[in-house]
Amino acid sequence: YPNGPIPVTPLGPEDQQDLFYAHIDNENFDAAKKQAENLIKESPYLRRIYGSPTPQPNDNWLLGQSMLTQYYIAANELPEAEKLAEHLARTGSGNQGLRISYASVLEARGLPHAAEKELKLAEVIEPSNLELERQQAYVALDLQEWRQADELTDDVIARSPDDEATLRLARIRDVHKMSEVRISGTQGISSDSPVSGKNDFNINTAIYSPPINDNWRLFTGFNFATGEFEEGKGISRHLLGGVEWRPRDLTLEAELSSNRYHGANKPGARLSTTYFLTDNWQLSGSLERVSRTTPLRALRNGISANRGEGGVRWYQNERREYQFNAAVSRFSDHNRRQE
Repeated sequence: YPNGPIPVTPLGPEDQQDLFYAHIDNENFDAAKKQAENLIKESPYLRRIYGSPTPQPNDNWLLGQSMLTQYYIAANELPEAEKLAEHLARTGSGNQGLRISYASVLEARGLPHAAEKELKLAEVIEPSNLELERQQAYVALDLQEWRQADELTDDVIARSPDDEATLRLARIRDVHKMSEVRISGTQGISSDSPVSGKNDFNINTAIYSPPINDNWRLFTGFNFATGEFEEGKGISRHLLGGVEWRPRDLTLEAELSSNRYHGANKPGARLSTTYFLTDNWQLSGSLERVSRTTPLRALRNGISANRGEGGVRWYQNERREYQFNAAVSRFSDHNRRQE
């Protein structure tokens, strides 16, 4: 250019925010972090306004801090995100957006009860805030508060039907109301395990119905296992069906099954439950007749097992948890196993 390079016009705060989220959506995390840090560096915490002797808070500094929090979440640096979001929420307790952001970090770390408390505090400032209701709906789904999640989602859709964040929430609610299919399986080659044999293969399937009256789901499934042992090939088939009940903080399943092994059918049953005392503590237990954990070799020889199990889990966050389970199995040949 004859008159030198074209001057670069600095981006305004809104444009910087749009560019930041474009980097996040494209997983260009380094550029997103650099942009947030540059905005913070260029924006002092306080700014002086001409004619006023009192420094005023700088909105651009807060915007940069919020962008940095969102970067930490997107990059899965959740400990750093929680530390920053909590500091901002505690030092700016009158800012509803900061509490909502902190609650979203807690939810991402698997702490929905703590997130719910933060959102209740934020609700005092402006109960009808759309972003607040969206985050409350996500937390309600995590806590199995199905009716509350429906009411919040319906209200958000009615007020902002074309908003991208609303469409994302509506999609997650729609998925919750769909049927669920679970399939798992393994294929062994030459392990020659006394439990599953060599050339072992097993597949477990379950289909859950859409929710019925919010808390209920019906399910059915089929399990198949085969393996080769010294005394011959073992095959077992389990056809099952039951009902699941999911109120807040509790999951309970009752199941009846038909189990075919050793050339005969035998009825079975299972009752299992999981209870969330808090975000950190969880209790679980189950009782089974013709347990699905019975070794295939035992079934191959006409021996089944009834089983009782209990467990406790301590969960700190997505990066640390401890679990202890104890179980007793009683086999039909009068052997017992403690685990």
